[in-house]
Amino acid sequence: MARELSSPEGGFYAALDADSEGVEGKFYTWTGEELESLFPDEAERRLFAAYYHTRPEGNWEHGYNILYRRGEEAQICLRFGISETELQTQVLNWKSRLLALRQHRVRPGLDDKILTSWNALMLKGLVEAYQVFGEARFLEMAQRNAHFLWENLVSERVLCRTYKNGQARLVGYLEDYALLIDALTTLYEATFALEWLTRAHQLATVVFENFYDPQEGFFFFTDARGEALIARKKEIFDNVIPSSNAVMAKALFRLGLMSEKPLWTETARQMLAKMQKVLLTNVEYLTHWAQLYCLLVKPMAEVVIIGPEAQPMAQALSAVRFYPHKVLLGEKEASEALPLLQNRPAIGGKTTFYVCWGQVCQLPVQSLEAAWAQIEAWPQG
Repeated sequence: MARELSSPEGGFYAALDADSEGVEGKFYTWTGEELESLFPDEAERRLFAAYYHTRPEGNWEHGYNILYRRGEEAQICLRFGISETELQTQVLNWKSRLLALRQHRVRPGLDDKILTSWNALMLKGLVEAYQVFGEARFLEMAQRNAHFLWENLVSERVLCRTYKNGQARLVGYLEDYALLIDALTTLYEATFALEWLTRAHQLATVVFENFYDPQEGFFFFTDARGEALIARKKEIFDNVIPSSNAVMAKALFRLGLMSEKPLWTETARQMLAKMQKVLLTNVEYLTHWAQLYCLLVKPMAEVVIIGPEAQPMAQALSAVRFYPHKVLLGEKEASEALPLLQNRPAIGGKTTFYVCWGQVCQLPVQSLEAAWAQIEAWPQG
């Protein structure tokens, strides 16, 4: 993504073609002759073939090889009598040589438009990767992308759908708003930079004003300020993009908890209630509604982290294990910015965890282990 699909401004391009020179996959595949010339040493070529499952006659169509792995590193090391460190050093060398050779090929065509909804999906993915792995470059890419989207695709309370050649176009759809709200909320949880949560609030307010249908309790797919249509549809089922109403409901539920907006959490609950019957019979088309259902089967922990190490401790907490039943809020010191941040001091000047349910907090603790013990001891009933 960083090398092939990133714009200089910080957005992510839409796609690369599968074809080049009229042949599907030609840019990414290798003939046996090419690999033989690249790896003239027979022992190295045998190791490469075992690692990437290549064959002289090809493992795919028309004599081409697709390089792929099956997680067999330990068996390969045993078979060839090398250590895993030696293998990984060799792999890095192979990749460098393959990329150098590939630079001379005719590149696939690039679709260089930037779509808000797709960028929002990527933005959230980068943030979650940072939360798990702690790699700063993931967060840097995410923040750069978020700044790009806000500065170039939001103007006068209107979110645009697409950007190309320095111009934003088309009034955004519900999927653009919902996915960006969700991504910005997640970015706040990773950084505790209040600007991202504030911007998520602003977009959610716009969605209520211009997309909500109070009669049915769902959101229209198109903006009331956009082009007049004979009928405005509502997107309920997942497709290649998650259901925009389901994403919006999940985002409202989490935002409502973090900012104590009961209208938002209640709207999410009512939307899910209307979907319950069809969810129980067609879950394969409603997986994002099912995610919201799972979030409601037990209490959500509101984890407040206050102190000088609030942000790195939030990352460390997320890296311990996957636990979706929580929202994270934090600051270096008690703040009036959000209700849950008020009157929550960093005790003794050390970073302090407050684990709360329904704005009622447990005794403050100052270690990851103690915080996790409180999170997992969620109140029954």
